[in-house]
Amino acid sequence: MTCADLFAATAFRAGCPLDQMYRFNHGCVVLQPKQLAASAAARHCDRPNGPTAIGFGGARGGGKSFWLLAQMGLDDCQRFPGLKCLLLRKVGKANRENFDDLRRPIFRHLPHDFSPSRGLLTFPNGSRIITGHYQCEKDIDAYLGLEYDIIGIEEATTLTSRKQTDIGTCCRSSKVWPDGRPWRPRLYSTTNPGGVGHAWYRSKYIIPFHARTETATRFIPATIHDNSFTNPDYRDILDNLTGWQKRAWRDGDWDIAAGQFFTNFRREIHVLNDFSDNAAV
Repeated sequence: MTCADLFAATAFRAGCPLDQMYRFNHGCVVLQPKQLAASAAARHCDRPNGPTAIGFGGARGGGKSFWLLAQMGLDDCQRFPGLKCLLLRKVGKANRENFDDLRRPIFRHLPHDFSPSRGLLTFPNGSRIITGHYQCEKDIDAYLGLEYDIIGIEEATTLTSRKQTDIGTCCRSSKVWPDGRPWRPRLYSTTNPGGVGHAWYRSKYIIPFHARTETATRFIPATIHDNSFTNPDYRDILDNLTGWQKRAWRDGDWDIAAGQFFTNFRREIHVLNDFSDNAAV
């Protein structure tokens, strides 16, 4: 089996539609299994009763940022002309430097124009990605009242519940497909456990994922073990962490708050899927 055949088989198993697989192949970008699963979930947003928010990642080194830009730029922006996308991350300089580092390999075979000074990437069909940033939470207010067809948030747990709600009000659209179907706006987010937004992210994405009750959201977990392109030395760095940082950054463990009180807490051991009152009699 060739590499192309293997990629096609993996994408098919993940649920990626053929045109999405074609766009990634046309851009010469090979996504890994968990990234493909996230992209398949992103396409579920097209459905009338589908999700409107996709969360991806958990641990560090899982390929979160690469997936986010590839999904927005290679797939969404190419299939729908004129999309207006916001890529939001804390600290502007780091965001734009990271964006430029990712832009080069992801869009190397795709015509586009990038203005570093404006933080604006445009495609020939009129779709564009705007790199936004915030140093502190009040900077989010600069985006309120604007309209974005797609919003991508990196490091989402650096936002409080109030600010993620505020920015969510900007995720709206009046665009329609040629057949008259409305474009369904969607919000993509990547993050790690911890931070001021840990509680709301866990409540919105992680608990429904574990309970298999997802409706408006989809969450795809990924760790460093899901990213074949991460250097071994970085794996050693994560392995050498201790305490909550090891559980959060290496394992993507969202139960670290419980671990502050119960140091031996493990979801797979201490959480029951079913409980009968009669069992305590």
